[in-house]
Amino acid sequence: MPEGCKFSQNAVIAASAGAGAGYVHFFKLYYGKGLGGSETLTGGHNGVVASKIYLNEHAQTDFRDVRFYDNDGVTALDQFRDSYTDGVSALYAVEVQDSLDANVTVGVWYGNNALTLKSSAADTFKRVISSGVVLALPMNEGAGLTCYDYSGNSNTGTFGSGALVPSWVTTGKFGNAVSFDGVDDEITVEDNASLNFGVSDFSIWVYMKYLAGGDNWGLFVSKYNADAGIWFTQDPTGQVLGVRVESTYGRNALGRDIVDDAQHSLCVIADRSGVATFYVDAATSGSTLDISGEVATVLGNVAKWNIGGLAGANCIKGVMSGQFAFSRLLTVDEITDLHVYYPQCSSANLGSLYLRSFVYPEPQPSNITNEIHIPDTHTGVPVRDKRRLDQEAKRQKILGLLQQYLEFKINYPTLN
Repeated sequence: MPEGCKFSQNAVIAASAGAGAGYVHFFKLYYGKGLGGSETLTGGHNGVVASKIYLNEHAQTDFRDVRFYDNDGVTALDQFRDSYTDGVSALYAVEVQDSLDANVTVGVWYGNNALTLKSSAADTFKRVISSGVVLALPMNEGAGLTCYDYSGNSNTGTFGSGALVPSWVTTGKFGNAVSFDGVDDEITVEDNASLNFGVSDFSIWVYMKYLAGGDNWGLFVSKYNADAGIWFTQDPTGQVLGVRVESTYGRNALGRDIVDDAQHSLCVIADRSGVATFYVDAATSGSTLDISGEVATVLGNVAKWNIGGLAGANCIKGVMSGQFAFSRLLTVDEITDLHVYYPQCSSANLGSLYLRSFVYPEPQPSNITNEIHIPDTHTGVPVRDKRRLDQEAKRQKILGLLQQYLEFKINYPTLN
């Protein structure tokens, strides 16, 4: 039995074409008894469907003894305990080794009091970004008037009122997303010191399907008043991005049209001692903007962080699938991975982005086997095998006694 665990259950994950190997699947484990199956997660993991498994009170209450293995029963899988409530439940992320182009079985093992916690986000996910995250809006709620912030800075996005309210749609890059009508929709984040970059470098990242028909220079982001602050913007033709850092601003011809009914990754990184660089789908686009004249300028106004528009003006039209801001320069590798993978947020681990592969529809749990294999506590042999061995031992003992009796009769034939 793997790592001396006494109990196991198998979870079958249904195939999803394109998922490939190394896909991260979530397991919601319950300490008590119940019927396994699937569970749709909420919070930072909103909409993700996890395998639901009951451990029948055989695991440790903090779930530290839980191990995940490939269906060969030999290959240990990378795992990360996202969160847990002692004696109630735990959420694990597990990197599946086999290709999910076909159904895959994962073994869940537990019941060894001597085991310590095995949990590594770095090993489980494609990348973990934890440095300098000041705004993390995955925009995956799907309902309500709020976009929750998972940066740990309480930078909650609030929909405008009345006609200024954007709409929820399910056609975003990762499912749920926010649709802006290009007329008056907007989301605002209250002024917060974490979004006043001072003299620091910064980066802004947006997932966007940009549609024609919005205002001139629609705003992905604006924290701007009285000719001071920052903004990140797009002209309605979809061919030019713009950025402003205090009194320095410029427009950047992309050399391409992103009004093409497709989701794009849009990023600007602002090196305060050098230039602002634009990225579209992880590739540099157009020229850079010299902002070195603002190297000593303190960015710290009291303006709100506005998304999609500003008081009914400069409104964008399109579908936004998330927005993130960083108080530093993103690296080229981080920019590439943010474009390729899904930045998963966690309600229990604020300030970190967990990047994982994404395919739609996501691989779903298809079956949980409720059979539990109980090994003997001394030998580690499963009960059904121990019974067979005990019966064989008894048979051998009887044969031995019979052999001794026959030998005695041969040696002493006259004795009764």
